[in-house]
Amino acid sequence: MLFTRMLTLGLFFTAGACIALAGDGAVTLSVETMICGPDPHIIQQSLRALPGVHDVAISLESRTASVSFDDTQTSVDAIQEAVAAAGYASHPVK
Repeated sequence: MLFTRMLTLGLFFTAGACIALAGDGAVTLSVETMICGPDPHIIQQSLRALPGVHDVAISLESRTASVSFDDTQTSVDAIQEAVAAAGYASHPVK
């Protein structure tokens, strides 16, 4: 009985770890055309509307947008397209 519980817990934690790792993606975009106060909010709202986006951090000072996302639901290209649709040019920071 104890062995069965330990085995079940082991499988649970192993499966949980696989689920947590699947689909993790992150990108930082340079958004050089972001120059004034409202721009970060506009870009953030556009990115948060994408399915699979977990977190968005915008810096007007460095003109960047950092995005963490589920790469099974969205992609860097889709993220760049959302920024472009909001009226801003962007490219990934290397």
